[in-house]
Amino acid sequence: MISLDREIQQALWDDPEVSSAVGRKVFRYSVGRSVSQNNDYPYVRIVEVDNSDSDYEDDQPSTSHIFMQIDVWDVNPPDDLLTSINKVMVKKLGFTRANVRTSYDMDKSEIRKIMRYQIKT
Repeated sequence: MISLDREIQQALWDDPEVSSAVGRKVFRYSVGRSVSQNNDYPYVRIVEVDNSDSDYEDDQPSTSHIFMQIDVWDVNPPDDLLTSINKVMVKKLGFTRANVRTSYDMDKSEIRKIMRYQIKT
């Protein structure tokens, strides 16, 4: 089983367009309390949704099928940030986009853009 969350985090940090928008606020699994409570927008979270072995050879897995989720929180997520994240995931890291949806939190008046990607490695 391959874990790609650190590689994705580093790729997003290294991308000049993403880092200019969010700085180092690219988190794995959980968002720092000081960021979420202080509404320090925008910020990004990376979560592994599924990681399954597949394509077996001699009863051993030869590939993994990995689903990753990238969440972007902001009052109004800028299109250029979302496009930059998509470029990193698809062009640099080789993922395909599985789906995208938007969630709105009325209490915080914030938008969460939820983007899912998959790859077979």
